[in-house]
Amino acid sequence: TPHTHADEPRPDPAEAHARHAEPTPAGVSHHGGDPDMGDLPHRVPNDPRFFTADVHITPDGRARIGGHDYTPAEYADMLRRSGYDGSKPVRLIGCDAASNDFAQQLSRHLDAPVVAPTKPAWTDANGRVFTSDVDITPDGTRQPKIPPNGEWETHHPDGSKTKASDDGYAPGSDKNTDGADAKDRGEDTGSKGDEEPEERPKPLSAGDERVDDPPHFPDAEDPGRAPDTRDPEFERDKSRGAIVEQIDPTDTSRVTTKNGLIETIDGKPVKEYVQDLSKSRAVSQHAPNMESGDGPCSAVAIDRKTGLITEGVNGQADDLIEPENLHPLLRDNYMDMAEWKHPIMRSETDAAQMPVLGENGKALKDAEGKVITKDAVLDGRAHFDDPMRHAEVKAVNELLWERQRAFEDAWRKQHGADSVPPPLSREVLDEMRFDPRWTDEVVKKGNVVRELGGEAPACGNCNSILRDVPSYSGRYHFPPGDHRRNATLEPPVTE
Repeated sequence: TPHTHADEPRPDPAEAHARHAEPTPAGVSHHGGDPDMGDLPHRVPNDPRFFTADVHITPDGRARIGGHDYTPAEYADMLRRSGYDGSKPVRLIGCDAASNDFAQQLSRHLDAPVVAPTKPAWTDANGRVFTSDVDITPDGTRQPKIPPNGEWETHHPDGSKTKASDDGYAPGSDKNTDGADAKDRGEDTGSKGDEEPEERPKPLSAGDERVDDPPHFPDAEDPGRAPDTRDPEFERDKSRGAIVEQIDPTDTSRVTTKNGLIETIDGKPVKEYVQDLSKSRAVSQHAPNMESGDGPCSAVAIDRKTGLITEGVNGQADDLIEPENLHPLLRDNYMDMAEWKHPIMRSETDAAQMPVLGENGKALKDAEGKVITKDAVLDGRAHFDDPMRHAEVKAVNELLWERQRAFEDAWRKQHGADSVPPPLSREVLDEMRFDPRWTDEVVKKGNVVRELGGEAPACGNCNSILRDVPSYSGRYHFPPGDHRRNATLEPPVTE
């Protein structure tokens, strides 16, 4: 069926739209080919004040179309392909879209208001549109709570939101539904069954072999608010990041924003501000305080939506983020790297060599005293160092946990103290930036080959763990010693 794609790769947004978009009297539906949805989207009457978009929304804030997930940015592209021109607000019939960040992100990408429900969105056989919690009957049927107990909110491109209704009915919708024949937009029943998981992203450095024993993480645990460098009693914990500054995004004397994200700080583009801060702290704060065995790198990171700025340092070999404290979004990225073996290649055909180590950790030698070598392969990592050690991962990890706390607080205020917030959307990763810097200088044959405070591109580990978080210092895909390393170096992101 059109909604079962176990053997198909994820179509790009244009192809997904072509397969599943159907014009409706009110706008567009992306339920094409879903027999469970039937003609319900087509029964929603036109409201000239809105362009109505009808789509399944997942709990973590993705549009679920044809059995595949699409980001708010990709769904914005689909709406433009539907003829939406931004002249009127979008009325989004998609579950919890006001609460899981999907509506806010969609508004930013469309540069237009988006009206969305705070709870599951439903339409009934008479075309009424409403939002209400789900009741499960003894036979497993999903039905809405009546009267509807959700709300509708209008999300604006600047990140603000306003109340759009006085009850659970969508603005302009007929009222007094009894819930009969209603269908919600949260559970994409047409894409279930025996469908296999989508293919996960695979790092460029990964070979064709999977590791024998990939890591297993304990349940994620919030480490608590990061230590604050501005605190007179601040003591650095090198195993995690620290707060450097909190910039108020609404302070127009210091900040300009666009679509809810900081663009300039103190008259400087945000990139320049962060780079200057990162270099300054690397030179004046971290280099003088380095201890023997510390990794020579620090990093500053910023959340462009909230204005929070954090930093991290590599520290000692055992200054690692605790596994339970790695944020779930970074954990997902980490696992996409950790399940593969990463061969180090001197050329297209020749593998780099590494010594075979004995039980004592020392290189083994043959009868002639020569070191025994083997093809160099890194298990589950794209750099020799521990993936949980590096400064930029520690800094971004703190930003994500801070965003997680704010998201969950807002959710529970709206849904009740005992409610369970959905996962934080991956869209937040693109709202953050990081900038690693060297905290030492390396001179070879009289030439400076590594400048104190100079840009330190993310290593292959950090590149994978921080996938979807743009870097102000560039990023490597391959480990040192691999012939592909420099050719695939990504330059710093431009805003």
